[in-house]
Amino acid sequence: MEEKNNEIKKEMTIEDLAESMAKGFEKIEKQADKKTDDLATMIQNNFLSVEERLDSVEERVVSIGKEVKEVKEDTENIKADLNKKVDKFTHNDLKSLLGFIPRGLPR
Repeated sequence: MEEKNNEIKKEMTIEDLAESMAKGFEKIEKQADKKTDDLATMIQNNFLSVEERLDSVEERVVSIGKEVKEVKEDTENIKADLNKKVDKFTHNDLKSLLGFIPRGLPR
């Protein structure tokens, strides 16, 4: 059997070897191209996914910004209301103590 294998090997010409190698390289090139295309598709899909998540984060940041602005406005309104109540309380106290509000003070 070893003799038969040796005979087959001896019968292969350089042209046969070159053709066999060319076919092998062509097959490897096609496989590499497919893997490269698959990798490019996977990377593109991942970038799209990241972009979608960033869009979502951006929308949430805008929403949080609006909520913070509302809280700030509410806090300012509360401060203004407290100042009015303090002013009224002070005026009422002053009126009850003095029986009148002195001229020049806001009424």
